[in-house]
Amino acid sequence: IGLAASVEVDTLISWVNLLSYDAAIKLLPCVGTCAALMLTMQHVKHPMALPGLLLVLPVSFHLVRLAFGWTLEDAMQAGWVMRPTEGSQNWWELWGLFNLGQGRTGVHWPSIVAQAPKLLGLFLVVCFGSCMDVAAIQQDIPVPLDFNRELITVGLSNVIVALCGAGYTGSYIFSQTVFTLRAGVLNRINGLVVAVVEVVVFALPFSVIQYCPKFLFGALLLWFGVEISRDWLVLSYHKLSLGEYVLLWGTFSAIMLTDLMRGIAAGVVCAALYFTYEYAKSQVTAVRVVAASSGAKHAYEVARILEALGARISTCALGGFIFFGSSTALAKRVEGVAESMFSEVVSTHQTAMECLASDEKHASDESSPAMRMSRVRVAMRDAPLFIVLDVRNVSHIDATGARTFGTLASVLAGKGVQLVFAGLPTDATAIRRLLTAHGINFKSVIQQNGGALPTPEVQGSSALGTCMEAPSVAAALQYVEGVLLAGLP
Repeated sequence: IGLAASVEVDTLISWVNLLSYDAAIKLLPCVGTCAALMLTMQHVKHPMALPGLLLVLPVSFHLVRLAFGWTLEDAMQAGWVMRPTEGSQNWWELWGLFNLGQGRTGVHWPSIVAQAPKLLGLFLVVCFGSCMDVAAIQQDIPVPLDFNRELITVGLSNVIVALCGAGYTGSYIFSQTVFTLRAGVLNRINGLVVAVVEVVVFALPFSVIQYCPKFLFGALLLWFGVEISRDWLVLSYHKLSLGEYVLLWGTFSAIMLTDLMRGIAAGVVCAALYFTYEYAKSQVTAVRVVAASSGAKHAYEVARILEALGARISTCALGGFIFFGSSTALAKRVEGVAESMFSEVVSTHQTAMECLASDEKHASDESSPAMRMSRVRVAMRDAPLFIVLDVRNVSHIDATGARTFGTLASVLAGKGVQLVFAGLPTDATAIRRLLTAHGINFKSVIQQNGGALPTPEVQGSSALGTCMEAPSVAAALQYVEGVLLAGLP
């Protein structure tokens, strides 16, 4: 707002500067542009809509300027556009500042050594900021991000910038990434275009900034601020526990009342105390693959079939406090269980094919138990896999843990593995609310008459992120057995 109105707004009392006529006139196009950007993002789905609007706005400004007979210098004097920074605009003169032609004598080495503490602080700030950027992007992306890979990308990018001798340290522009995703642009061409345009702007022998009106920059910053504040300060209420939401507002208030570093430090301390309190109330247990049975009685033939299909069912017991420090390892453990199931199913199918071929070669009895089991295994090659999560001993879950579950459900569903939650207490409203807010759509396996749903259509209609829910492990396994039996040819 201060940039668009050409006034300084850095304290609460300085907002009075916006009450002048000149500031108000400059704020009108800023607010109008911000509204146009927001409405375009909400109501126009074409990926070229937003770039087209960003191109039309400065062109329209200069057409109006020319219509009123204003020169570019007049617009600068009136505060509608910014003046280019003083100094040479020839980028190739940049490297002359490093005195490379003088060799070692061109470098003041004591000054280099004196920068060591600042370099360490800069490293920590960029590292911390990069982690927050990746976490913010992960909130809008349904697939899991590899944090280590993303941080390596940021690190290598900063090293390349440093070796080129130009630019500043930095990280992902998570706002641009998120807004690009929401605009429906889902390929890498967008990133290549941004990189090429930035290189061209850097290489141009004149400053491009003098041709962009201030209200455009102000509107972009205002739009980012409104969208990010709405997402993280208001809408995040449904994705956080009450304690985390209070911490969020406490940290934000501390930053507003002091400064960025002190506010973040206060937030980290409060978050550590909150985590210690919640952690002390719970008893953490690791993910355990357990042997479980539905307890249902079946005919001998049906029991044999379920035994043959046993590789398609796994039960994992969870417990304690699932938080940001353990959720990633938990997800990898469950994914490892799924991979083991895939390997075992493939091996079982291959063995069944070999047995079936051998029996047919030797003209074995078609009705023999071994022959029938082999045919069942071959026929159920494409049957779904199920992982039952026993969560009755989970005492608490934070937003990161809930997000991990939502991503895990989508990833496994895409691979043909259905998650079934078992034993989620009816009074665990906070856990259920967080899981639902982070993309898990619960469907009960119990009908109104109390019977299980054995029809394969239930599983077949499951969308990414949809998970079945059962009151107990036994009920979950009864549902799974019913789906598998109903899918038999």
